[in-house]
Amino acid sequence: MGIKMNNKLIYFILISLFLLLIHCSRDWKNPYDPDVSPSQWTPENLSITVESPNSVLLTWNHSGDFNISTIIERSTNDQEYEELGIVTQKEYRDTTLLSDRKYSYRVRATITDRSSDPTNPINLVWNDRGTILWETILPGGISAADMSPDGKRIIIGDKKGFGFLLSTSTGTEKWSRKLDDSGAGATVDDLHFSYDNKLIAYGLWGYGINELGVVSAGSGSEKWTFEYDRQVVAVRFSHDDSKLASGGYDNRLRLWKTSNGSDLWNGYHSSFVEKIIFSNSDAEVYSASWDHSIKKFSVSDGNELWSAEHSGEVWDIALSPDETKIVSGSSDKTIRVSNTSTGTEIWSQGCTNMVMSVDFSPDGSMVACGCTDEVKVWNGLDGTLIYDFNHPSFIYNVEFSPDSELMASCGRDGVLRIWDLDDGDEYWQSSFVEDAEFLEFSVDGQYIFCGDRSGIVRYFLVNDSWIVLDE
Repeated sequence: MGIKMNNKLIYFILISLFLLLIHCSRDWKNPYDPDVSPSQWTPENLSITVESPNSVLLTWNHSGDFNISTIIERSTNDQEYEELGIVTQKEYRDTTLLSDRKYSYRVRATITDRSSDPTNPINLVWNDRGTILWETILPGGISAADMSPDGKRIIIGDKKGFGFLLSTSTGTEKWSRKLDDSGAGATVDDLHFSYDNKLIAYGLWGYGINELGVVSAGSGSEKWTFEYDRQVVAVRFSHDDSKLASGGYDNRLRLWKTSNGSDLWNGYHSSFVEKIIFSNSDAEVYSASWDHSIKKFSVSDGNELWSAEHSGEVWDIALSPDETKIVSGSSDKTIRVSNTSTGTEIWSQGCTNMVMSVDFSPDGSMVACGCTDEVKVWNGLDGTLIYDFNHPSFIYNVEFSPDSELMASCGRDGVLRIWDLDDGDEYWQSSFVEDAEFLEFSVDGQYIFCGDRSGIVRYFLVNDSWIVLDE
């Protein structure tokens, strides 16, 4: 009896193993198997690429190497889904879009007599230019800001010594920390992301503390700090991130080794250093000072290569894309373009008041400056005036879009204005509560952030555009 029972048990086990083997070897995503659920062979990784205001490209994947067609379905303004077509390839282009509508797309796989479950929908929403995608308010105000080179994060500094890292996709806070550990209270005066997006440099000053520091962009943890005797108002990484330049009220341009904060050399001015920029090759570094000068230094040894003079404090400088020219703006009410090899003036033009901000267009054809009540755009080669925009305020910042088709300005009137460089018209504007002082375009030019002194940070859509939203 025991032997017969054992034989039955062995037989049962063998049969079970055989059935399990069949089950495990079966392709449960095979649409031609009638026992396979429709949910098991649903297309995967549906995505949408916006190509133009009336065209998008849908792409997706299928599991396995089966001969499958795909049904494309679209809902307009949350109505019932309608079939757009059936394709054998893994993409579909919809060229029938109309603005000011909402579209939802989904796809399902199909064979002769059955189809899979649909994918989760992806929504396409039309937004007008100037749409605020998100807004956040920082209670300590804003005293400095910078966007990461990859456009994914913004670092904000306030008047209480805090730094806040925000996501550009949602505006949510990644981390925040008090950069000033003294407890005395300080103003973060300048911030700069390293070009590999991994580090953030800051300069701050306050009651009994003047500090240069480097923190991790990922966590905000401190890498190193250096205590200055005077205010630190300018920080800038070299493009290879191996060096950090700083300037401030000690009248020096100082170069540091990024990895450990060791002091490499000092370049001297006779007054405050307001702005610093590296050449793209990192072979030279330029500084602008309240001693009325712009200076060019060799990065390798700190040797001063030339000095060019204004008749007033120099507030801002910017290099042309080919680095043959440098533009400077000064309290002497002039904008000046100089040869970067020699420092000699190529051309200069006058403004109605002190020039606080300058910029070269990315295509090198134009130069912009902002002063009181006006924003001017000049021909970059000869200084011929192209546009004189009416921005009735003291202008803090001007910047060209990456495609050189638009320009942004913000000022004491609390207004961000975007200008169309094709016809000279105002493209759109947005009003803040206090002085709008900080702005920057994203690297692709689709977005721009702006912040005012009260602590309002906004992230805008620059042009009319479709926004893709996963449901």
